[in-house]
Amino acid sequence: MAPYCPATARWRFLSRTHASERQHVGGNAQMSEIDEAEIRQLEIRIGPPDIGDGDAVYPVARLMIDGEDALADVGKWRLAPWPAEQILTADAPLLPALPPRRVIVYAGWPDPDGLAPKIGRRDDVVVWSDFHTVFEISDAPLDFAEAYSWAPVPVPDMLFDAQQYTAEVQRATEAREWESVHWRTALLLHSYLRESPITPGD
Repeated sequence: MAPYCPATARWRFLSRTHASERQHVGGNAQMSEIDEAEIRQLEIRIGPPDIGDGDAVYPVARLMIDGEDALADVGKWRLAPWPAEQILTADAPLLPALPPRRVIVYAGWPDPDGLAPKIGRRDDVVVWSDFHTVFEISDAPLDFAEAYSWAPVPVPDMLFDAQQYTAEVQRATEAREWESVHWRTALLLHSYLRESPITPGD
């Protein structure tokens, strides 16, 4: 696991997020203050985890922001995306709510903590704001029943075009790529190889 690097993780975002330096968009900012350069694009990629138990292979929903998996580097240790089937669900935790609701978007390993912004919407912009690390997370992005400690994280508000953002969440949810023949075959093969390891020379 790669250790947290403040110089890197304080991020690539800081140079571009000017609106958050004026005030949180989740508060009273006028949409006219937001310039096009501050709007980001969300892409949801289904793939294997890159941290955790090396014997575990399952499809996760990586939240790519402007083509980068930037959320993974926020925290003491590298964070991991949720399994796709746990975040791309019927209750759509990634879609904005009114009032904004807090959502655990990435989870820690081996510590049971998570990165949890509030996800809301103002006019034509989806806003991720008020990032916190939540300790002792449960098994769902909206479940805070076991949480016992919260700590703010110095991540600026993140703004997304609402139309593109909503379409991408709906696309990934409806595609259910993790149920594809490709993934089912990979999981079956992995399970078989774990139970019947191939020894060189056999």
